[in-house]
Amino acid sequence: MSDQHTTAGWPPPGYDGTGDGVQAAPLQPPAQEWPPPGQAPTRRRSRGRLVAAILIPTLAFLALAAGFTTWSVLSIQRYSADTAALQEAADDQRLAIAANTARLEDARSLHLRLEGVTAASAFGRDASAEAEALRTSSTDLETTITASPEFSVTSVTVPPPVSDGWRPPWELDAASGSMEDQIDDLEGVAAEAGANDDAVAAAVEATSGAETTYFGALAAAGQATIDAHPATSYEARFHLADLIDQASDAVLVAGRNGDLVDSMAAAEDAVAAAEATELAERADPALAVRKEIEAYANSISRGVQLDIDWAPEVSGLGEGWFSGTAQYMYDHDGWAIIMLNYPIAEGWNDGYNDFDAKAVVTHEVGHTQVLRPECEKIFRSPVFGGDDEMWATAWAIAQGFDTDGSGIQAYGRPSDEQIAAAAQCN
Repeated sequence: MSDQHTTAGWPPPGYDGTGDGVQAAPLQPPAQEWPPPGQAPTRRRSRGRLVAAILIPTLAFLALAAGFTTWSVLSIQRYSADTAALQEAADDQRLAIAANTARLEDARSLHLRLEGVTAASAFGRDASAEAEALRTSSTDLETTITASPEFSVTSVTVPPPVSDGWRPPWELDAASGSMEDQIDDLEGVAAEAGANDDAVAAAVEATSGAETTYFGALAAAGQATIDAHPATSYEARFHLADLIDQASDAVLVAGRNGDLVDSMAAAEDAVAAAEATELAERADPALAVRKEIEAYANSISRGVQLDIDWAPEVSGLGEGWFSGTAQYMYDHDGWAIIMLNYPIAEGWNDGYNDFDAKAVVTHEVGHTQVLRPECEKIFRSPVFGGDDEMWATAWAIAQGFDTDGSGIQAYGRPSDEQIAAAAQCN
């Protein structure tokens, strides 16, 4: 039995028996049942669900809008890039075809010129390595030209820029796809034209090199011919020398043709023939007198180079006549050809006609003096007016040959003024 007793109202509600007298928290009322018995439950719409119902479609729309915008931007970028690329591809194709066409024209021009070279008689007889190389390369060039396809520039219409008006991205993508196909085609043709251009260029380079080598060898052979015939005439030597310059000068490449090949062969033969003629004349009994006459002519030529040739007749005059001609040239520092007939040599030392014979030779040398600048001024002055025969006659008289052979018989006597003027050419 416990001796603890209770008093009404004790312990107070919330007392925990500790004796501290601290009031505890009030007791919670009993939970009420919901919904109350007999009442049907009612459904409440959550505010979060309503927001979600609004937000999700909005976000979906924004996502679609963003995707469409991105698509549009990318389509515009692709379209713009393709229009630029299409124009560039069209330009590149046109340039590639133009370059190939120009190259083919050069190749055909070269081959046409070389056709004349390879058809030349002298070339046909040439068995040198340089000639054989040119034959081969010329044939290869012809093969390359024949195998070259014909290229035509593709007609291209570049679409207008996007700035001309809005277009949906699917249209832009379709247009870009079409342009990209065209670009592939244009680049393909340009590549083919470029490859053919390279092939033709290689053939032209090889053939041009073979041509240069051949004509270089031709020039060297011509010079060797001159060197091997020291007794040849100035005329033969200078003619071949001019052809050698033409064969070796790259600026005169257009003149490297079949005519040049045959002309050089003929000029080499002429050099040898002129020397043979000279050597035969040296064996002639009349050589001594002729050489004496030639020495006299050279002694009064004042440095002008003279080729002196002999013939039974000159200007249709032979036995019983002293006759000569002179032809002067300004090239190769000035030189001349003098032709004398045999009777001049016969009368040179006969003690009767020798003065007139010397007068004729002096007259012909007088023609050549116009090659000297100081004498040409007098010759072209109003005193003579470029009269060749009156000048040569006056010059011969001024040298002391006042006789018919000086030209007086054939052309008349010059005036004293002319003789005095010609005497200044000394």
